[in-house]
Amino acid sequence: PDPLGHLDLDDDTALFNDFFVKGELVFEVINATSLEKYWPILGSRRAHFTSVQEHSGTPATIQKLKADAALSRRQLLATPTDPNCTRNVGGVAMIARYHDSMYEISPRTDAFRHARDRGRLMHVACSIGHHRYLSHIIVYGHTGGAGSRQTAKRTNLLFDTIRQELAAHTMGPRLITGDFNVEPRHLDVLKETLEDGWSDLACAGSPHCEPTCLTATAKNS
Repeated sequence: PDPLGHLDLDDDTALFNDFFVKGELVFEVINATSLEKYWPILGSRRAHFTSVQEHSGTPATIQKLKADAALSRRQLLATPTDPNCTRNVGGVAMIARYHDSMYEISPRTDAFRHARDRGRLMHVACSIGHHRYLSHIIVYGHTGGAGSRQTAKRTNLLFDTIRQELAAHTMGPRLITGDFNVEPRHLDVLKETLEDGWSDLACAGSPHCEPTCLTATAKNS
């Protein structure tokens, strides 16, 4: 099935009416599978920030989409895809509704840089007004974690990498979103993070906390 078939202008309008009129920032999380294919949809969303997993774009494709975004006064950031794959697979990205409203934060740990260069993680500073920024980390967990303990452990290591990276930065508002590809209850580091005071927004009861793709459960939220 079309993974983004449920994302039409009517849904976008409903989201706009519910949140934008209240003056709130809206963050979306979408597994695109192909950013280029779905750019006409994703490049016109009204959310302030849209985090994307599996952009699957070549460097040339990403440069073209960045240029397209700039023409409409939007902004696109993206990591490379997974260099260990024979075709362009994976990669995470962030789309901002307004140009110059975000920038990528350079990794301070080798582990985070390694994961970033393999399209698994990206750390972005998102403007939230009044010269303040939200530290936003995008995650693309390893495929198959729901059915493989070993694969789930690899995604668990990503969250350990995130924890170490955030410890190397100054404190401030923080958000982690993505397609984890495994239920959060199977990620020990994530459970420890929640016990340390973080909040799971997917459990907060928002009517708009839906899976990032049609066949998803909590592992894609």
